[in-house]
Amino acid sequence: MNENNHDEIDLVKLLGALLDYKWWIALFTLLVTLFSVAYVLLAPPVYTANASIQVESKSSRGLLNDFPGILEGESSSSTEIAILKSRMVLSNTVEQLNLTTVVEPQFSIPFLSKGLHRLMGYEPQLSLSLFEPKNPQMKEMILEVGENAGEFSLFFADEKVLEGSIGKKYQTEDFSFAISELEAKPGQLFKIKKNDVLLAINSLQKQISVTESGKQTGIIEISINGENKAQIKKIVKSVSENYLLQNIVRDSAEASKSLEFLSKQLPELKARLAESENNLNEFRLKNESVDLSLEAKSALDTIVQLEADLNELTLKESEISQKFTRNHPAYVALIDKRKVLNEEKIRLNKQVERLPNTQKEVIRLTRDLEVNQQIYIQLLNKMQELEIVKASTVGNVRILDEAQVLPNAVSPRKMIVVASAFMLGLIFASVTAIAKTLLHRGIEGTSELDVLGLPTYATIPYSNEQPIFSKHKVQRFELLSESTPTDPAVEALRSLRTSLHFAMLEAKNNILMISGASPSVGKSFISTNLANVLAKAGHKVLLIDADLRRSYLRRLLGLAKEVGLSDVIAQQIPFEQVIQHYDNFDIIVKGETPPNPSELLSNARFQALLEWAAKEYDLVIVDTAPILAVTDAAIIGRYAGTSLLVGRFGETTLKEVGLAKERFERAGVFIKGFILNGIKRKASNRYDYYQYDYK
Repeated sequence: MNENNHDEIDLVKLLGALLDYKWWIALFTLLVTLFSVAYVLLAPPVYTANASIQVESKSSRGLLNDFPGILEGESSSSTEIAILKSRMVLSNTVEQLNLTTVVEPQFSIPFLSKGLHRLMGYEPQLSLSLFEPKNPQMKEMILEVGENAGEFSLFFADEKVLEGSIGKKYQTEDFSFAISELEAKPGQLFKIKKNDVLLAINSLQKQISVTESGKQTGIIEISINGENKAQIKKIVKSVSENYLLQNIVRDSAEASKSLEFLSKQLPELKARLAESENNLNEFRLKNESVDLSLEAKSALDTIVQLEADLNELTLKESEISQKFTRNHPAYVALIDKRKVLNEEKIRLNKQVERLPNTQKEVIRLTRDLEVNQQIYIQLLNKMQELEIVKASTVGNVRILDEAQVLPNAVSPRKMIVVASAFMLGLIFASVTAIAKTLLHRGIEGTSELDVLGLPTYATIPYSNEQPIFSKHKVQRFELLSESTPTDPAVEALRSLRTSLHFAMLEAKNNILMISGASPSVGKSFISTNLANVLAKAGHKVLLIDADLRRSYLRRLLGLAKEVGLSDVIAQQIPFEQVIQHYDNFDIIVKGETPPNPSELLSNARFQALLEWAAKEYDLVIVDTAPILAVTDAAIIGRYAGTSLLVGRFGETTLKEVGLAKERFERAGVFIKGFILNGIKRKASNRYDYYQYDYK
């Protein structure tokens, strides 16, 4: 049950932290959102240009078509993608579009100025038809638009090197230069830079995206992002056309190589054919009547076909050897097929060997003739096919979709950016608020003091009226107990007055010391207003400002700069002469700041003053310096009958209170109780103070 309550309190504290910092969270989120709106308005829109290309399977003109399935494992798309992004293709685009020349308009504040000019409809444009630096040091220049239309000045290293006008070609010893288009206001600057070709190609490789649409579709998409619609469209169009052209050239070259190989084989084959015809004719002249049996004719036909198939494999091997190694599946399949054919050929030859010698010779000669005839005809047909292929090569690639620019910008995505900024701002501000609450170690509840065994005598709520006076540099201001007697803080001081009445019944004297662990906890506020509340109740009260180092009570109360506590101790001045009257109570100000406050307070003269005051007044309140800063309070506490420690809500830590209490106890001073000052109602906090308005 306790664990559940603890979890509930933690959750309430987290939710309360969001409520406590709600205005800060709202302001931070608003600022982040406004910055994101400014960004999407000022950021240049980025567009996408794309085109799609279809990569078809190789046509049937190749010599490998009798091996279906052999190349199915090869990914032609991945190969074509690599070719598309290769320097071979992109170098042509770089040269055609002059991408080695980079032109950038210059602005005082690049992002902001460029964005504002674009919103106002001003986008300077400069296109160069020629920029060839002959001097390698002059690869970067600045162009300034002249006052007259079409005029310009060219600068290198802050030195003017050319004055000219648009449309003219300029040749100097150091460079060649010409402008094809110029749209800009007079005085507009452009930075012109000439990059190396390889650098321009590498840059284009990084910018361009080449992907396959889907899986094994053979459809390749080319795209590029950029601010200049016309430029990115030209780039995509050029890349796709250059790729298509190289594909056609590549396929034409492949046909040429095959044709060249077959042309070399043709004369030799023609001679073999003529020789086989002569041999057969001579044999028939010598042997006028030779008849072949059906078995011999069948074996002859089969052997002829086998020889034709083997020769076909030889042609295919010549092509495969140019593309693959002997371990490639296509090459292995060809070798296996040739092995099978050779085994069949050996079997038939053994069958022929059983025939009569005359028939064997006829079969051999006829076989040679028919095989050579088939091979010769096959070779001629193949050469005719390749001639046609070479003359009408269109490649295995075609452009499906021409280069186009998408109408809507792909970046920045305004709604997504603004919505994301809003959410991130809200989350960051909320997390920060929760972290500040969880990491904050200031005391926010009287129950936290239970571990120190220190009772709480009063919880003083924060007053909205008090800062009005403390922030103005005036000679005198009214105490809160005078200006706003019904303020909850004053009511809490009245409650403290009642508590003190009973607390001091058993005290050794009527001297009350009010101290703090650290500066700026509000002990002077409590001392002055408590003195006034007690005086209004009919008590004769003396307030002694014993903070001899940094006290400001005299200035705040508007008292005269007369002798004070330090003077009465050091100069033996009569006690009555240092007392000033303020409205309802008397006060002794600190006087001149002494060089040795601690030694002065240890003087017997100070003790005598307190003893005299205890007899003359109903209550003596001593306002001291913070104990953790100096030891003055420990000295004064030995003379006081009652000592109270003041801490500020949310600022004074439990560790500070514990150290202060321990330091007092080491000096022999017993802290009677604690006053928690400046309490603010926070949704993330539950404290032991309840405010009631009763009028």
